[in-house]
Amino acid sequence: MKRSLLYVLPVVIAAAFGVFYFKERDRGPEPAAADGRSERGLAGGLKPVNPGGEKRDDAGLAKRNAALEAELAQERARRTVAEDAIKDLDGEIVVSLGKVGDVGKRIGGMLADQAEWRALRAKPEGDRTPEESRRLLQLERDRAEALGTLSEVAEFQNNPAEYGEFFKGVFQQAAGLSDAEAANVETYMRSRADLMVQKGLNEAREPDDPEAEEVWEGQRDAFNEETTDGLKKQLPSGTADTLGLDDSLLELLEGDFDKATALTR
Repeated sequence: MKRSLLYVLPVVIAAAFGVFYFKERDRGPEPAAADGRSERGLAGGLKPVNPGGEKRDDAGLAKRNAALEAELAQERARRTVAEDAIKDLDGEIVVSLGKVGDVGKRIGGMLADQAEWRALRAKPEGDRTPEESRRLLQLERDRAEALGTLSEVAEFQNNPAEYGEFFKGVFQQAAGLSDAEAANVETYMRSRADLMVQKGLNEAREPDDPEAEEVWEGQRDAFNEETTDGLKKQLPSGTADTLGLDDSLLELLEGDFDKATALTR
């Protein structure tokens, strides 16, 4: 018996709710008083929402609105900063390691420090002063950072604009070139990259076949020698000798470490 009541009771409640719902629906909406309040609500003694036309908390609303406006202003400021940063990159070539010119400056810094690095390495460890040991450690770290970019640097030759921008950064950093001198380097190296692509000697065109790759490698070595000879002429007198510039630089940038011993030992 008790169990049957448990089943019947929900049905009775649901039926009563349905009767009430349809009765209220058939009555239609409540008539409104002149001040917009419900007549049935007033008849029942319910208090109006805003009795006597009491003032709202305008001060509190104004405070919350001011806080929202302040947050909006902060968001707008952050957006402006982001947009300005994008504008600063207008016309710049950007890769995963940063601007191409900045990557070039890392390599240029390594070239500028090459003679000092070689001299400190040649000195027996026991003969180095603490200052010299610290300096050598810093140079080694700088070289590791610069050499870590080579996998991406090798791909610059597939894009003449990147190739020229990269070498502009290299020699501005390594030799302190003026903007005009660096622009000459950029123009020359860009033209060489154009020719390299035309000849199919850029990194993306390296053959898969070992025999074809050997022929291709020889042609590219000869091309690099010509490029280096022309590059020396773009630099101020004596700069190439000071930096010890030869085709080892291009070999290094292509990852051919066995042919870049002048820069790796």
